[in-house]
Amino acid sequence: MAAEEPGPDEALEWEAAQRTRAGAAGVAAGVLLLLATIYAVARLGSGPKVTLTDGLRDVLGQPPATGRRGLLTDSAVFLDDHTIDIIATAVVTALGTLLIAPLLGFLFRATQARRPGLTRLAIYAALLGPLLFAAGPLLSAISVVVNASDYVSGGVFSTPGAHDALRTGGLLGVGGLLASLGQLLTALAFVLISLNAMRVGLLTRFLGILGVIAGVLVIIPIGGTPIIVECFWLAFVGMVVLGRGPALPPAWHTGRAEPWPSQQELREQRERGGAPAPETAATGGSALPEGEAPSAPKRKRKRR
Repeated sequence: MAAEEPGPDEALEWEAAQRTRAGAAGVAAGVLLLLATIYAVARLGSGPKVTLTDGLRDVLGQPPATGRRGLLTDSAVFLDDHTIDIIATAVVTALGTLLIAPLLGFLFRATQARRPGLTRLAIYAALLGPLLFAAGPLLSAISVVVNASDYVSGGVFSTPGAHDALRTGGLLGVGGLLASLGQLLTALAFVLISLNAMRVGLLTRFLGILGVIAGVLVIIPIGGTPIIVECFWLAFVGMVVLGRGPALPPAWHTGRAEPWPSQQELREQRERGGAPAPETAATGGSALPEGEAPSAPKRKRKRR
């Protein structure tokens, strides 16, 4: 026998108990991810770059033309010198990524209470995606730091050695696999939950569409846009859930789906609001009781 879906009262009671935790997690996730990005750009953005010419020469088995000791030697030395920065960035990023799960999980539960048919794939993606997306890059960062340290301490600055240190290794491969899978699941959770939360009226059209865009940008990054959009969405939705932002949409108060009006419905509302109703115009500004038709205006008889 299937379990009964929670009613509006039960849903509102659960949401009231979980609102603070979920909202605070969303705000913290947005802030931490943004801080980690700023710190990484400030501390690690000035690292050595591999030019196209040197990359082609390396493929052909020729030494770099820029006088480097090896194609990735300077990069390995730079990473070894910034071990603390790399680990700090990875840890803060992982923590911020993990905090995505409570907010998405809360939105899923609130949406499902108003739309019972919502696929459970969304909640699995919301919980497992951030976990893998946090663990993968953290494992990769640890592997890179350890390999770079071993490479530099060995004192043999060869190009093959640098390749082995920065592009291969057990943890690097595992970390890359976990990161890719977590990235895909997290993006899926963003899209499914944002779209359905908007449809039941929990998120405004702006936040719903922005959440979908953030999910797409997780998979198809364009410059530095993805992290900015994601951080803004997480922090803003967290504030909305906490009740510290704009007024909550009606669906949060009723416990039922309150779909947003379509563009055609909005136009009809504006038209009704801009012109007086027939009843009002016929009675000089006061509406008639419901069901009563206005009487035709009486004509004055002309005097003969």
